[in-house]
Amino acid sequence: MTPKNFEKLLQACHHNYRKQLEAKQVIAVTVLPVGYVTSLPGIKSAKTDMLSAKKETYNDGGHDIQANLNSLVTAEKMLEGMRFLYGFTTVPDVFDCSPLVRLIFSAMLRTSIALGNRGEEYRCFRLAYIFTKRIAIGPLRGPPTLALGFIGNGGKQNRSGRLFTQGVIPHSNALLCAIFAIGMMLLYRYQHKKEKSPDFTQYNTIFDTYLFPSSENSSHSVSYDTMLKVFTSFFSWLKVVVNAMTHYGRHECTQNLEEKGVPDHEVNKFLKKASRVQEEAYGGGFTPSAIATQAGRSHRDLEAPHAAHLTVLPLVSDEIVFLLVPWLKQEKDKVDAKLKSLFNDSASFAKAKKESYELRLSSAEGSISAFIFIFSVFIVCSAARPRDEYNSIIADSPPMFSLFPSNPVFVPTYFNCMHRYSAH
Repeated sequence: MTPKNFEKLLQACHHNYRKQLEAKQVIAVTVLPVGYVTSLPGIKSAKTDMLSAKKETYNDGGHDIQANLNSLVTAEKMLEGMRFLYGFTTVPDVFDCSPLVRLIFSAMLRTSIALGNRGEEYRCFRLAYIFTKRIAIGPLRGPPTLALGFIGNGGKQNRSGRLFTQGVIPHSNALLCAIFAIGMMLLYRYQHKKEKSPDFTQYNTIFDTYLFPSSENSSHSVSYDTMLKVFTSFFSWLKVVVNAMTHYGRHECTQNLEEKGVPDHEVNKFLKKASRVQEEAYGGGFTPSAIATQAGRSHRDLEAPHAAHLTVLPLVSDEIVFLLVPWLKQEKDKVDAKLKSLFNDSASFAKAKKESYELRLSSAEGSISAFIFIFSVFIVCSAARPRDEYNSIIADSPPMFSLFPSNPVFVPTYFNCMHRYSAH
């Protein structure tokens, strides 16, 4: 048992003792300061002995002390891995899972890297937890960049008890774009697996449906065992050794932000490591410098132009998205009609606002806007050419929708008429 765990055990015993005293209506209860137990003479000497033994283990070659220095997947290897995932290639006994699990994993991997989340955080995302928000990234004379937002509990570092918000923008390399990966997964779920489309006017539907679901039931999150198995298989196929499989995204995100020179206070805010409760309670995860860096851009020039294929994103109207996802128009019309009926000229604003809150229409409206944005990004990324490990366009490469002929998501009848959105 480590000194830290030993201290936790003694603190727990002390806590139970306090409860017993309080039950007996004992008013004065002494609260031990943090670190009090391990500062006691006997325990302190035992802790010192254990730490010195650990140092000797490091010094005598008992551990491969450089094993963690290069435990990240290189840019070249990651691009190879994404091509493998999107190409629906199977390798018996190494990587052999269903198409749905493959796409759920692809979306989770890219999302965790973009947001720097732990496994237990992004597994909890539901359809009601996504929305869109404009942030100050992009050309000085152009509109702010639209970001895909996520609502989460902040994981084990949440001390305020409030929910956190985070954001991600489209990546300059379509192969590495988290929003593109989510769009591909959602399209496969609703168009090919024929999963019942969510009824956004029934808030139970969007609160019960997971963004990264179990392959058997969308009202259950993908299990930790399944996630760990696929992570392990993927990295085995890449022939790389990584630490903390399901936390890999947080590891890569942290190192990338540090290596690109993003200021420490902005990294801490983005990764929800805020040192003050006030920042946790009132701050969000929409840190432009960190979001831009995770999208393949420079945090030192947030006003730089978008990648070429993203410049046509504003041209992808809702009608074009509805051609790809017809049921989404019906859901949007239903929510719009409901809001219009509540907030009409003759209605009491206070009453309409209360009923809108009870029906969770703000969550419905936010989720629908997120769906439209996700599929818009999916369309422009599908028409884009991929980039190499140096983020340079591969000019002789076909667009993404032609690059993966075995992927059923790229419907030929739809994408054949989308050439005018192809961009270098």
